[in-house]
Amino acid sequence: MEHAVFLKQLAEFIADQQLKRVLVGVSGGPDSVFLLYALMSLPAGQVPVMQIAHVNHCLRGDAADADEAFVVELGQINNLPVHTVRIDISALAKQSKKGTEEVARRERYAYFARLVAEEQLDGVLVAHTLDDQAETIFMHFIRGAGVRGLAGMTSLSQFKIENLKLKIYRPLLGIRKRVIIDWLEANRIAYRIDQSNAESVYTRNVLRNQLFPLIEQINPRFVETVARTGQIATGMDVWITQSVQELRSHIQSQDDGSLLLEKSVFTSWPQALQREMIHALWQELNKSEQELRQEQVDAVIRLVTMGQTGNQIELPGYVQVEIVYNTVVFRTKATVVPALLPPSQLHMPGITVWGHYQIITEIVKSSQEDLKTHDEYEAYIDAEKAGNALSIRVWQEGDTYVPFGMQGKKKLHDLFIDAKLPRHERKQLPIVIDTAGEIIWVAGLRIADRCRVTPGTRTICHFLCRKGHE
Repeated sequence: MEHAVFLKQLAEFIADQQLKRVLVGVSGGPDSVFLLYALMSLPAGQVPVMQIAHVNHCLRGDAADADEAFVVELGQINNLPVHTVRIDISALAKQSKKGTEEVARRERYAYFARLVAEEQLDGVLVAHTLDDQAETIFMHFIRGAGVRGLAGMTSLSQFKIENLKLKIYRPLLGIRKRVIIDWLEANRIAYRIDQSNAESVYTRNVLRNQLFPLIEQINPRFVETVARTGQIATGMDVWITQSVQELRSHIQSQDDGSLLLEKSVFTSWPQALQREMIHALWQELNKSEQELRQEQVDAVIRLVTMGQTGNQIELPGYVQVEIVYNTVVFRTKATVVPALLPPSQLHMPGITVWGHYQIITEIVKSSQEDLKTHDEYEAYIDAEKAGNALSIRVWQEGDTYVPFGMQGKKKLHDLFIDAKLPRHERKQLPIVIDTAGEIIWVAGLRIADRCRVTPGTRTICHFLCRKGHE
């Protein structure tokens, strides 16, 4: 592509996106330097107001510091403001137990988002090329990505990072890297070389330095072919994404952050939509833009179609998928094993806050016929039979009592199963006990039969259990 042709396309891109004030991500490498000079070469009146941003990932010692100094000088020479930051990516990756590349990308975009917000800019321009696009698509293909992974990068992406919105523009996706380097060298424009790109440490480097050159011996336009395939996948991805957004109404969000979906609804969808919904729910819980591997998605589909109650699998990012009777539950591990709450004295009368619950207790003067409950989280008991020193605790293995209307003791575990109460909720349910440790009431189930209100009851205690403290 001739430079004049590219500049015309770049000017059209800037105009179409209505970019007036932009941040330009500059690493110091050939691609970002080319982008900066191309923007400055636009005709008068078409050049947006620019600021430069550079992130030193502290991964390459003196070389990284030299890159930073180069970018600062580049801004000074061209009278452009330069923002720099140093981030210890290795330490953050170790702390978060995520890959170096993923953490570097997340921190870089978070920094860009802050700058865009502070400087009131339209977004950030980055220098991803046609070669980067082909490498990204092929990397996703090798790892078993779905349609979204094969779609690759788009010329405009929108992210929400640290509660800040960021628009990322990629105007170089149609140009080859070799064209960029030829132009820079022809015009004697300096740029930095990242020596680590020559090392076969990362998958991308292996593709770039070893695999792609071999394939290009068979198909010299292999990079363009892969990118074209990505464009086709992008069209498919748009349709699938829109369809999944329409199906999002079937997802129930719970107070603890978990996401629920009926098995029958999920299995009625085409598999392409099943896969995309799994990705969407996982990314929502994991707060990640990464893609699940194909075998991980397949495992979830098998779980939903063939799994029984209690069957579960774990996905990356501490996300768990479990079958709970006719429901598929997506949640993070933080919502799976809550800390056990200590026993607490019940205020009678009064309000007792216990974990996510508040239990309202009052003494009422009503006849037996007036006692009506709205749900299983409301109950009336004979206060004299229960005693006036009640407390709350969690369920314990082996708990038994005689529920209202039944004869003989029943295991609480069996009652939970009959009520189809999910396993992770059983240890959170308030259980009211007397001074002897005998169960008076299990919120969500029944009172003890011995404490039922009868015609001879003189004092009635009313329980109302609700989630939240508001």
